[in-house]
Amino acid sequence: MSLRWIILLEAANFLALLPSGIWGATSLNSSFGLGFLIETGVPCLVEAIIIPIVLVKLFFKLNPNKPAKGAITWGLIAGTVYIFVFWLNNSCNWIFQVMQDGTEYVTAYPANILSFGATTIGLLALGIYTAYFTKKYASKTSDIQPNLQTVGAIITALGTYFVGIYVMWMFLDSVGGWSQWYAWFFGHNVDLWVMSIPLVGLPLLLFKKKEAEKVQN
Repeated sequence: MSLRWIILLEAANFLALLPSGIWGATSLNSSFGLGFLIETGVPCLVEAIIIPIVLVKLFFKLNPNKPAKGAITWGLIAGTVYIFVFWLNNSCNWIFQVMQDGTEYVTAYPANILSFGATTIGLLALGIYTAYFTKKYASKTSDIQPNLQTVGAIITALGTYFVGIYVMWMFLDSVGGWSQWYAWFFGHNVDLWVMSIPLVGLPLLLFKKKEAEKVQN
């Protein structure tokens, strides 16, 4: 029940972004223009709608009187949606950065090429794979747990993205100068808590491997 309340409060937290999404979506007719729509309107509107819907569905599936597979499936769906939201949010900020300073801000600096690629391509690829993994699990008729090693790999990869961007900034500083991208990621990004999730992902990644070693021994 405690977990269900946490999920419900998380849904309310994202729902609170709806005014920002609406504000950004109507910015084309204001002085803010297309850039504000891309940077704020689109990501806020999407995450304020889709995440609460998925989390409310998960809230009802987390019921001890219902099969566990339904809760696990919607937990995986929620995780998939989160990855796509992270991809959209960070990619939109990179797009806005390119709109401001041109493609040279990316192409002239290897670190920015890596950061841009990891955001626009890496997170998208992770989201697509997670969606495939979720669909494959949901299609199974038996009430079994998903492959925990794969779940651990997905969680670790997601956390590594945020850790990698942060570590690059620590060692290289703001490559190309302080910009909208750096201001977003390090100044306004409330998703940096994801840096801690490899602490969950790594044990899951190694779990089945250790169990197999015990059986062999």
